[in-house]
Parts: sequence; C-alpha cells; structure tokens
Amino acid sequence: MLKSIRLQHFRSFEDEAVAEMAPITLIYGANSAGKSSIIKALLLLKQSYGDGGDDANTLRFDGPIVDLGSARAAAFGHTFDPPLRISLDFETPTDMDFVLSGSISFEVSSDEAKDDRIEVALDIGENRYRLVFTKVSENQRFLALDRLSVTDFNTAMKALKERTHEQELFEGTSPGTKSPLFRISNLLPQEIVGRNDGRTRRRPNDLLLSTEEREWNEVVAPLLRKVFESTINRVSYLGPLRKAPNRIELLDRSGGLSGVGKQGEFAFSVLKRDEALLSRVNKSLREHLESPYALELPSWPNDSEGVIRDLLPVSVVPILRHTDSGVAISIADAGFGLSQLLPFLIEMHSREETIICIEQPELHLHPRLQSRMAETLLNSRQGGNRNRFLIETHSEHLLLRIQRMIREKRLKSEDVSILYVDNHLVEHDSNGEIVRRSNSVDSRVIQIRLNRYGDMIDPWPGGFFDERLEELGWSS
Repeated sequence: MLKSIRLQHFRSFEDEAVAEMAPITLIYGANSAGKSSIIKALLLLKQSYGDGGDDANTLRFDGPIVDLGSARAAAFGHTFDPPLRISLDFETPTDMDFVLSGSISFEVSSDEAKDDRIEVALDIGENRYRLVFTKVSENQRFLALDRLSVTDFNTAMKALKERTHEQELFEGTSPGTKSPLFRISNLLPQEIVGRNDGRTRRRPNDLLLSTEEREWNEVVAPLLRKVFESTINRVSYLGPLRKAPNRIELLDRSGGLSGVGKQGEFAFSVLKRDEALLSRVNKSLREHLESPYALELPSWPNDSEGVIRDLLPVSVVPILRHTDSGVAISIADAGFGLSQLLPFLIEMHSREETIICIEQPELHLHPRLQSRMAETLLNSRQGGNRNRFLIETHSEHLLLRIQRMIREKRLKSEDVSILYVDNHLVEHDSNGEIVRRSNSVDSRVIQIRLNRYGDMIDPWPGGFFDERLEELGWSS
C-alpha cells in the first residue's frame, strides 16, 4: 500500500515535501503552487515503468501519459544540485506473516538521467536500512551497491532472515569482498547477476551467492517488484479538461482499453462494452448525484442488412432520458457540467483497487453537485470497487460534505488526507495572527488533519477559503 509520496528538487518543491496518502486524498492550494506536481510524479513513474517493459531502466520525462519536457525542465530551478528526487513510501504484508515497510527513491542528476541513483530503504524491526544503488555499465543495465551500503545490505538481509524464521537447508558462502551486481528491470534493482568487477555477463546459476544475497534474490527483490508494480499499474488519470460529448460518438474498436483516457475520450467505448457498468453508472446518477436522467447508448447506424454498419465506424448516440417524463435529449444538449463529471463516474465504476487521480473534478458543477460527488467517492471506496482517490481540487463543497460524512460516522477521519500546497511566506505577530504574506519560489505541502467529528485539527492556511469571509466583510 502506498503511504506517501515525497518530492525534493522537483518542479516547485526545493526542500523535501511529503504528501501523506489515504483512501481519499484531497489536494488544495493556490494556482501555480504545485498541486498537480504530486499527481505528475506518480504519472512519471507509471510512464517510465510502462515505456520499456522489462527493459525500463530510467525515468522518461516526456511521453503520452505526462509531458514534463525534460529532466532539467522538471528539476527545481532547472539545476541538479541537489538531484531531483521522487520517493514512494510503502507498507505491505508478506507471506511470512509480518508487515514490511520502507521506501523506493529515484534520483536524477543529469539531463540524460545517466547518473541516477536508486535508494531502497527497508524497516526491519526497530532499524531502517538504506541501500543505495548506482549504475555501473555503459548500457545502464546493471546496478551496484554504493560502498557505504554494502554493510547495511548484509545486516538487513540477516535481520530479515531471522524475522522470517526460515531454517537454512545448507550454509551459504560468506559475503565476498566484491560488491554484488544487480540487474535493473522495471526501474528497480532485481536479482544479483554478478560481481562489480567487470564480469557482468555471468549467469545467476554460475554464482556462489552468500546467504544474504540469496535472501535478496528470493525474498526482497520479488517483494519490491510486487509492491512497485501493484502501485504503478493501478494508477489512472483524468486531466483537468474532459472532452465535450458529441451527438454521435465514435467507439474505439481496438479492444485494449484499460480506462477512459486522460481526457475521457474513451468513456463511451468503455461504457458500451459492459451493460452492467452502464447500469451501475445510472444507479450512481440516480442515487448519489440525484440526477433525474438515465444514460442510454443506442448504436448508430442500426440497419438490418449491416451494409452501412460495415462501411462506417461503430458509433453510439448518447442520450439522457428523463426517468419521470420519458423525454430523451442528446447528451450534447444537457449542459457541460454532467459531461465533465461522467468520465470520472465511468472510471470509478469500471476500476477496482485503483488509485484514481483527477484534476478539478468539480469543473462546471453546481455547488450541490460538488457536494454530492463525495457520495460517489464513498460508494466507490467502501463498495466492491475499493478504489483510492488522489484529487486536485478547489472545491470547498466537496470537503464540507466529506467532513459531514465523518461527523455522521459514515467515513473515518483516518481515511481522508487533506493536503494544502502553499508557495507563500507567512509572518505572524506575537498573537499568532498573520501580518504579512509574500510569494516564494519554493512550495511546501501542509497536512491538515481532521478529528473524529470531521473538524480540522490544524488551521487552514490563509488565502483560499478565507476569500468568502473577506468578500462579506467578516474577516479582520
């Protein structure tokens, strides 16, 4: 399970910023403060992981999922001093009846990302062990432990072996003087394939591995791969602007769709393939969003001979039918708000155990509908889908409804993480009142905790929801 995302020297974050994750994570803050950078960091890892398959060994900053330009463009101040760094903190159960926690970090210190370092931190017992890997070959396919990490590696593997209570069937060799050489695949250090002495082509079965090295190959490497893959593969994304619906929608016939697309462009293709999904979406429209309409997707054209169908792309005519009067209208005539929300609704009902990232889901929505949107999140989280949400938003109404859910004991406070991204320097007087705010080039992430009644434990930073009080003349 992903516990937090840590960013350092990445985009608007100079110092380390920690984004604590929960089943429902809401990111607030002023425009251009860096809110979307948290989501983009996840998308960068997803893009890099999926770009090269097993051969993926470096971060790809420009691509179809997210375009960050280049490593230098994404680095704070466009320099690599210190390196750009993205970390994922995780906690996962194991087959050995204990929970392993730690982090996986990626560092970039050059335009070509050829000098990257990968750090794996493991929490075993009361200790944290830092294993730093650096690339050692010209083709970037192998990693070696940093000199200072060799002792930590052997100690960590011994401690993990003791914790698993496994009996040795035979004695392994003692750790050698040469640092082990690791294959890099899917961005991570994998099995040990040689020694850091230039002999990088030796096959694993030709090596005499120490007990500690076998523990890495047999337990830790597969576990890290499982944790990383289960996180990155379960990230989906919807951007801040969803595609406006047309009166006639062409369907994608490739059969390989895994989601609605970052602009919702495949929403109707996903929906048309699953009648049960259409039923769930309509139920959510009716029960959670209190919409008087149900969505229908009749095919077009629908001639009995099939001649026209064979000559034209497969299409649907999305209509909304009023549940009381039976009157049908084109979805293109239904207003822009529902069309912006519908791809998000389809995505959350078609996915399971997914981290659904979306920017500004409240776009063009009436305040009441923004509040009701929280009901769909709760249903997707606590229902059979068990999705998690990372939402960049400006909606006060969404937050107020979530606070109400906690107060009504329908949602636990620990299931919600509220993050405020701020790029202002704030000065206080002796009474703690804000006396001056000024812009800063460096952003920070502020955690705002909620108690069991849904009330904020930490004060909301000035300059966002306070505008309402200022306009009413109620602020001091």
